[in-house]
Amino acid sequence: QGGDAPRFAASLGGGSHGAFESTLAHAGKVGGLRYALRAGWAGAEGVNATANRSSAQYNDDKDGYRNRNVSGQISYRFDDGSEVGASYLESSKHFRYDSSWPTATANWRGELRVSNAAVYGSWRILPVWQSTLRLGQSHDRSVTNPSATAGKDKDMYHTTQNQLTWQNDVTLPIGRAMALVERLQQKIESTANFTTYDRTINSA
Repeated sequence: QGGDAPRFAASLGGGSHGAFESTLAHAGKVGGLRYALRAGWAGAEGVNATANRSSAQYNDDKDGYRNRNVSGQISYRFDDGSEVGASYLESSKHFRYDSSWPTATANWRGELRVSNAAVYGSWRILPVWQSTLRLGQSHDRSVTNPSATAGKDKDMYHTTQNQLTWQNDVTLPIGRAMALVERLQQKIESTANFTTYDRTINSA
């Protein structure tokens, strides 16, 4: 979360087997506007993940990885207490590993990626009534090559989730009351077979 004065931060490190890690961040506040940004990178050339030469998974290679992440958020607060904002987060990883199917010498590799984007608005309708609307979407994707299933070139799973919520908080003489309604949509795409690929959940 950004502070009153702009701030910067950076770091860089390294280690054996080509390992490295770095981050860069900036945050600040200007009047009612707040913001924060961050990015990071990390990785390594790696070592052989399977050192046992008698293992069916043994492959004399380096199983390294690369990580990347970015995030940002911004919000604006009005004089009457209302607020709007947005945020985004993405993280990914590319990696190599060892396996025995279909052959230990295959170029085994994988990718993981997750992301989330959201926007919101909060308004004070009455002195005792605060209403907040949020909309978000998230993705979770994983891919491995080659496939562990005969006849396929890769294994892939990709889930998507859409979420809409409306929250109302009311201050009462004896405490606080909250009313919340939500709509959640979930979907999966995959090289695997499922009986159901999507669903919608409404709740209140």
